[in-house]
Amino acid sequence: MDLISYFHSIKKELNEKKLNEADISAFAELAYLDYSLLSNKLPYKINDLTQEEIDLASQNVLEKTQCRQLIKEIINSNRFANVELIDFYNLQEPSKNIPVSFNACTFKISNTYVVCYGGTDITYGGWYESLALSFSDNIPAQKEALIYLSNIASKTDKNSKIIIIGHSKGGNLAEWSATFAPRFIQAKISRVINLEGPGNRTNIFATENYHHIKKKVKKYITSSSIIGVMLFDNPNYKIISSRAITGVLQHSIFTWKFKENGMFIFEKERSKSSIALSLSISNWLSSFSDDELKNSLNIFFLFLEEAGIKDQSDFLENFISYTKKIYKVYSKSPSEIKRNFAKSITKLIVSFLKYRFMSKKKLIKIEAKQIKKRN
Repeated sequence: MDLISYFHSIKKELNEKKLNEADISAFAELAYLDYSLLSNKLPYKINDLTQEEIDLASQNVLEKTQCRQLIKEIINSNRFANVELIDFYNLQEPSKNIPVSFNACTFKISNTYVVCYGGTDITYGGWYESLALSFSDNIPAQKEALIYLSNIASKTDKNSKIIIIGHSKGGNLAEWSATFAPRFIQAKISRVINLEGPGNRTNIFATENYHHIKKKVKKYITSSSIIGVMLFDNPNYKIISSRAITGVLQHSIFTWKFKENGMFIFEKERSKSSIALSLSISNWLSSFSDDELKNSLNIFFLFLEEAGIKDQSDFLENFISYTKKIYKVYSKSPSEIKRNFAKSITKLIVSFLKYRFMSKKKLIKIEAKQIKKRN
């Protein structure tokens, strides 16, 4: 069953000591909402959310229809009847360097604090910042995540426990904030859940900081994962089964498969396409300097803006027509911009073809060597 079906069928109230993987996935999805409209009502029970509040809070969620249906089922099931939203923070800040797009919220169950980081939203800033992980050792949202975790930890008592959860970029923020948190905060953390989150440009998993929380971290990807295995990734992961075929679609929480007890259904290994694409992207990124990557990204977003694309959701819903418009913008661009952009695309194609036709056995060996070299 999928996540929505699980909450449609479950009638048992949540216990913080028995948080299952469906509960965790639901919290990760709830982190995408903007709770600004509830600023004067906190703490606020999830079950008290009205349809109007749900619609307003989910305006910038990429999969808003499924998200709204999930919340409806959560409320009807009474699964989260004892869950309170106690804090949220949303920061959208344009910048000439890297824009800030950060969304976080905290839920409380008894004396357990569930800190949730939102992933990439539909805004240009959110999209750009996530892609900036490819050329920057850290992004603004990672710094914000650590500050946010510290603020929440200051509100806890000595017996409190903290669970940190995130999907996509939010998963990266969960691991990052837990890794670089002070020791006394790390001691309060009971679990860190990274759902399909990308890695980092630098290997944080070899640091002493990470060593202190290593046993508390759980990383999940899908069999055809793309985003979840990018950059210097945590090699210790479990593979979620998804009803979607491609890696892009498998990234959606709403495609994941669950057992009746709310635990994931797992696959034994990743697909050949996931390994090949991961190696292709890694090889492609390593062929550029940081400045070249940033320049390519700036050109791409300039094309999006001039093509009249409003946000990521608008682009995906009208992909074919906007692709034509982007090509027209590209055709009219100065020769230097066209040359640099064409160079980037050509390198990506060459990198992809390099691994596309290798056997899965050979791809696994190459990836294993890379992981060993990183560590």
